[in-house]
Amino acid sequence: MALDKPYKNVPGTIIFDAEQARKGYQINQLCMSFMKPENRERYLADREAYLDEWQLTPKARQAILDLRTSISFSSIAVQVVARDFEIGKRLVIVDRGSLDGITEGDVVIGAGGTLVGRVVSLSERSAQVRLVSDPEFAVTAEIAATGAIGILRGRGANPLSFEDIDALRDVPVGAEVTTSGIELSATIRSAFPRGLSIGRVVAVSDPSGAVIKSAEVEPILELDSARTLLVITNYDGGLSVPIAP
Repeated sequence: MALDKPYKNVPGTIIFDAEQARKGYQINQLCMSFMKPENRERYLADREAYLDEWQLTPKARQAILDLRTSISFSSIAVQVVARDFEIGKRLVIVDRGSLDGITEGDVVIGAGGTLVGRVVSLSERSAQVRLVSDPEFAVTAEIAATGAIGILRGRGANPLSFEDIDALRDVPVGAEVTTSGIELSATIRSAFPRGLSIGRVVAVSDPSGAVIKSAEVEPILELDSARTLLVITNYDGGLSVPIAP
């Protein structure tokens, strides 16, 4: 028989009681396991296999994997100093360049590890960033909770377009869309690391009988007004460039 808990209705407050403690039990035990060096080594050797040993919810599991993404990269803080939002463009200029260690192709993120875009050109003291909302921008993305994978494209001031999704995969409105970050080897991997948050699904197009579906995604970050960003400087994505003999 469920207990009556009138304190649960305190506006804006989560009461930490036995029920809440049970929800976090597996994560707490996981964290405690890292006190042993051998467990830390096992986790670093194969994160997916180690997490399989714990009864984590899909959301908690993904949050732990995403934490790896957010803490394993070096970055440089930059300020947006100019914007180019002409028809068909979503570009910004930031106040750091090659002298600061930025290179063409570097991934740019915002608050909370949110994908902002990618460096497309630079000078010694500035860099141009193509935002995810730019019509020329595309990235492989996923809804981790359902396994839905597709191509996310920019559409200027309109919501992002999430295309070529397997019609059999669930795409719930409100679901978070992140970078998929497929990695085949140290030299063959996605241009963007896995787990960077992009936005949330706001509408779904699923024609009857079709083999693929599409959706509209609203970016989490206010891209047109973001001022302080981070440029990841130690992620080498995409195919490696062959070395001439």
